[in-house]
Amino acid sequence: MKRIEIDFVVPGLLKAVWEAWTTLDAVKRFFAPSANIALRPGGHHEMLFRPEAPMGLQGGEGCTVLAFRPMEMLTFTWSAPPQWPEIRKERTVVVVQLYDLDKSGTRVTLSHLGFGEGRGWDEVYYYFTKSRPVVLGRLKDRFVKGAMDWTAVQRASEAQAQNEAAKKGANDGR
Repeated sequence: MKRIEIDFVVPGLLKAVWEAWTTLDAVKRFFAPSANIALRPGGHHEMLFRPEAPMGLQGGEGCTVLAFRPMEMLTFTWSAPPQWPEIRKERTVVVVQLYDLDKSGTRVTLSHLGFGEGRGWDEVYYYFTKSRPVVLGRLKDRFVKGAMDWTAVQRASEAQAQNEAAKKGANDGR
């Protein structure tokens, strides 16, 4: 079974790292510019990367908490990005486990599993092998550098989209 496993240490106290995954204000400091969270089985665990976009294109709409043990483990469903609409209808599972390392921080183990088979699924799996380390790097940065500046991320994303559009236009004009 395909799965992504990442294990690293965050220089933050266990309670603060737990809150980073489970509270709205803390999630917005590293994970996404907007979110819906209801920490209970079946409750929302939606990360909205593009909250201004139409419903279905915002990010993790429809993702839910499966189970949790306070300060130890959080399990939630996850969806593929909008560019894979058929796969997006299905859900994978993310398990976050936390281990208190006292004053040296908190060990975080993230497992992402439940990937299907076939070409589209291979692309989704590859996408998450690249994006999961970015998200976890932002978690670490949140404790080292402070909250994420989502306006800067949005500007960089828009600039990248414009560059790609310009390249496509140049290639189309050949």
